Amino acid sequence: MKRILIVAAGGGYDILTVHLAAWAVQRRYPECTVEIGGMLNPKFRHFYFPDPNTVFSEAVVRQINGLTCVRFRVAPSYEQIPLAEYSYAECMGAFPQKDFPDGRTAAVSEMTLYHLSPRLDTDALVSFLCGYDRVFFCDVGGDILYAGAENREVQTPLMDAYALVLAKKCTEQGTDCRLWVIAPGADRELSPAHLRANLLRVGAEYREIPPEDAQRLWEMYLQVRTGDHGKTIRHIHAAVCGETLTEELKQYGDLLHQTAECDLRAAVSANPLALAENWQGVLQIGSVLLGRQSGI
Repeated sequence: MKRILIVAAGGGYDILTVHLAAWAVQRRYPECTVEIGGMLNPKFRHFYFPDPNTVFSEAVVRQINGLTCVRFRVAPSYEQIPLAEYSYAECMGAFPQKDFPDGRTAAVSEMTLYHLSPRLDTDALVSFLCGYDRVFFCDVGGDILYAGAENREVQTPLMDAYALVLAKKCTEQGTDCRLWVIAPGADRELSPAHLRANLLRVGAEYREIPPEDAQRLWEMYLQVRTGDHGKTIRHIHAAVCGETLTEELKQYGDLLHQTAECDLRAAVSANPLALAENWQGVLQIGSVLLGRQSGI
């Protein structure tokens, strides 16, 4: 085994947080090259600047180290994503530009970081992922373990489910894929009872997050953050480093200190959204199952 990819089942601060998994894997396999990938939110159009006079559009896969990353929100919800492409100039004139920490994360990371675009080509993404010897799909908090109607409290399960679709397809092609949940409960989406039941369903095995890793992540976060974003990282740092937790977070107990390695096949089987074959399929199943538009 020579090359390992850590895939965040989301973007933004999730890409920053999965450095916890990347550092753990690098220690376990010091002879391997460990890289990180993260999902782009399809409600946005993304552009990249290697210099002030050059702009790259979103691609199926794009390495972002050394690039300035910007994004514009072009759709109010996943279900209303326009089919038309937009140029950078068109976006500048028509859509709100939103903060995008990923370029800042790449600037402070010692690892190679990639953006993966769900809306463009699932088969091409799978081909890229299958070029690695092992792929760790990593969710922060646990909503990737969404189990359908019994988990009605989950607000944003679609991107996580798409990560499971990719994992399923990569496994079918013979790629060694693993599923990790970092700090279950830190995002406060699944209730404590439902989260524990779902972790049991997927045979979770736990490893403590080292305090030195939580501190290292926190120091990166302080360089990357803007405003009040990145609450999940704050929760992880507080839990692992023994700081005061809110009463809501205390309900998750020792789960917040852990990385849970889960049975990937069991997670795919338990999540009805993972029955899909591509991003559009996730949306179609989600529109029926969730009974609402997914605006977040």
